Amino acid sequence: MPPHAGQPERTAAGMTRPFWLWPGALNSRDGLLLVLLGMAAFVGNYFPLPLMFGVDLLLGTVFVFFLLLRYRLLVALLVSLPAFAATWMIWHHPWTAFLMVVELVLLGALLARFPRREPPLLVALLWVPWLTAITLLYYYFQMRLPWPDATLLAFKQGINSIIAMALAVMLNIALPRTDRRGNRARLGAHEVIYYLPSMLAALIMVIVLVVLSQTQMNNLRQDFEDRLVQSRDTLVDQTRVALQQLEQDMEHIESQCFSADRPPDSSAGCVQILLPFSLWDQVYVLTRGDIWQMFDRTGMALRPMTDLGDRLDKLHQRADLTAGFRLNGSDLHYFVPHSESPDVWVGGAVRLTEYAAQIWFTGRDGAQRQTWYHEGAPVVTSGQALSTWLQEDDYQRVADAVEVVHLVPERPWSNKLQRWAESVYVLEADLADLGLSLPGRVRFELNPRQEQLYLYRLYALILGIALAFLLLVQLISLVIARWLVSPVTRLMNIAQEVPQRISQAPANWPWPPPPPVREIETLQQSLRAMSELLHEQYLRDQDRQSELEQEVAAARAQVKAQEEVLAHQARRAAMGEMVSNIAHQWRQPLNSLRLLQTNLREAYEGGELTPEMLYQNLDKSEQLIQNMNQTVRDFLTFFRPDKAAEPFRLRPVVQDAMQIMRGTLDDCPLELTAVLESDVQVKGYPNELIQVLLVLMQNSREIIEHRQVVPGHIDLHLTADEQFGRVMVTDNGGGVPVDILDHLFDPYFTTRSDGTGIGLYMARSIVEGQMQGHIRVENLGPPERPDGARFTISLPLWQPPEQPHRTG
Repeated sequence: MPPHAGQPERTAAGMTRPFWLWPGALNSRDGLLLVLLGMAAFVGNYFPLPLMFGVDLLLGTVFVFFLLLRYRLLVALLVSLPAFAATWMIWHHPWTAFLMVVELVLLGALLARFPRREPPLLVALLWVPWLTAITLLYYYFQMRLPWPDATLLAFKQGINSIIAMALAVMLNIALPRTDRRGNRARLGAHEVIYYLPSMLAALIMVIVLVVLSQTQMNNLRQDFEDRLVQSRDTLVDQTRVALQQLEQDMEHIESQCFSADRPPDSSAGCVQILLPFSLWDQVYVLTRGDIWQMFDRTGMALRPMTDLGDRLDKLHQRADLTAGFRLNGSDLHYFVPHSESPDVWVGGAVRLTEYAAQIWFTGRDGAQRQTWYHEGAPVVTSGQALSTWLQEDDYQRVADAVEVVHLVPERPWSNKLQRWAESVYVLEADLADLGLSLPGRVRFELNPRQEQLYLYRLYALILGIALAFLLLVQLISLVIARWLVSPVTRLMNIAQEVPQRISQAPANWPWPPPPPVREIETLQQSLRAMSELLHEQYLRDQDRQSELEQEVAAARAQVKAQEEVLAHQARRAAMGEMVSNIAHQWRQPLNSLRLLQTNLREAYEGGELTPEMLYQNLDKSEQLIQNMNQTVRDFLTFFRPDKAAEPFRLRPVVQDAMQIMRGTLDDCPLELTAVLESDVQVKGYPNELIQVLLVLMQNSREIIEHRQVVPGHIDLHLTADEQFGRVMVTDNGGGVPVDILDHLFDPYFTTRSDGTGIGLYMARSIVEGQMQGHIRVENLGPPERPDGARFTISLPLWQPPEQPHRTG
């Protein structure tokens, strides 16, 4: 996992950088991926996966953690700001976003501090119990949520983070990051064994929680709807029974107490007997002649009722009275015409606020409220308002609805749990549409807070168990991974150390105990058997190596003897050429001496010899003899064997080689030139280097003469750089055939019938074997028809050792 203090981390999940630093240079592909991940994190948080109302799984956290694993903490924080803002928008407060930032910072610190720990396990240990307790207290004291709500949210966030990290690691494995060489990170056995059950547990947990919560929420919503519909149906049945009872009571009173054959003064007694057994509070008789008679429960009287008349005037004009129920304020009236006199009406009134229980079903559910509305005003209600935020404008959304509607308050800076606790399920209908002969509408309201508390307590327990289960899965997966991978790791270490341990007998190797898995045990046995075979082969190879070393030593001695023979042959060949050169150079001085001797004899015989002539001829002879002696000394110096390498300057060596070569060019039309730019110092054998230069110049002369190149020329160029001194020998003899360039320095390789093939071989042996330099050849000019060849000798410069500083 992520390294600490800049150390490289394991490449198992594609994580290659520490978490507290900027990830370095990002290319265009990284920029596009960051934009896509930022958008995915925002969408995942803005459209969460709902568990229940007010409790969601934030899928954007997966991409936030993926950013942390891939691009370190700072990039994860910057790119994830839109995702944090999404939680602010959907929850209407910034505290959840703040907790997510704190969690991300703490997780980045843990990943940097413990680079070898698995990220899901670190998240689980971070939440159990530390962040869970902190989040619980934060929601309870800062957000003022009830304990069930705060506990549920704390457990939910812990599970959300563990599942998100497991999915982020899975995504990081599926999209491994490649290095500059195109190499991808590879998974180890420990990661496979650990992540497989943890990721599987996370996926199963997500599926189970979502399916269980959605099923529970759907059942709960259906239960709310069924309860409201049941309340409506029960109210309709109860009200219909009450209205029928009122109608029957009024018809019975009218037929028994106000018939034509009953004296008017006996009606009071009749009403006094029947009224207590009915649901009516008042019974009154009215005619079109403004004669009012009223009977009530408190006292039977036969008097005009002005206040009742005023109310009836407001209810309906007496001239337009019809049979049926009428509503005036909180009073319910019912009129029935006299059976024998159409101008006489018998009516009744009941005050609903006092006797609503007799005709209105209030229900036994304290979370419900039922209200009868008429002309926009409540006539009667079954209890107190279920929520303080609901206004009449909020009910307009359900005025035309035929199904249950869920009204949720929209409040800034309030969380979804509080809004659901104050929400109301509403069902509203016209009384006439329900088959009741009453005016107005009836409204049924249900508050889910009681069920919410029960559900949150249940899910707090479920999520707490799930959180502990995820932590347990992480720990069990870690133990199983170590249990299975530890012997494999030890066998892998032994396999890597086979080259170092192969000289020892495998029985002495630190083999682990027998592994608990049969396949691993078979692997260990196979590795041990292979190690024994390798050890036996090693011993045979050692014996063979000893034999080969002896053979190589003998071959080297033979090659050295052959090289000495070749060197002797080369020296003898060079000696022959030098003797020929001495004879050539002495021919002219000897002729000059013979001529001087002849002149002296003739002058003496002719009596013309004078002392001046004698001394003049003797001086010329002495000069010729000194020149011949210098020639002999030069060749003796050349053939003197050098015992040890010594520092020398290249310029005098090149000049001496040219002087020797010029002595052989008197009868050859060939130009020998030199450009001596530098005078550097090297270490080696100057006489051998002169021999090498003479071999190169002699080869150039022979090829020019053979190909009859006119005018022919050989150029020597002395140059140097910071490391090497270089001598280049260039000619215009037409170059070297391409097919023999690679064999030019091989021993006994020659293109001349009278050649020995040892000159260039010895030249390379001297330069590269004795003086630690390099010699190479190249053609000049077009490859098809080169103009000439160039031999370049490169010798390392010699620096005198620094003398230690002495202090007196």
